[in-house]
Amino acid sequence: MKTEVEEKMADIKADRSEVMHYDNPNFQVQFKKNFIPANEIFCDLAMHWHDDIEFIYVISGSVYYQMEDRRVRMHAG
Repeated sequence: MKTEVEEKMADIKADRSEVMHYDNPNFQVQFKKNFIPANEIFCDLAMHWHDDIEFIYVISGSVYYQMEDRRVRMHAG
């Protein structure tokens, strides 16, 4: 059985683009919630890209988010 990260890695093509899977092809929205314990390094996916718009919302604490060569610290709210 593959881990969630291994399953996601299968959705990364050779050009590093991510293949998005939607439950409803007529309403292409996907919601995902991750919990990252304090002081823990977390990497949901390898570096990738996609044409879809992605919103990240931090509920509490802060997290570093990397976009290409830019690393941004995001805070709650």
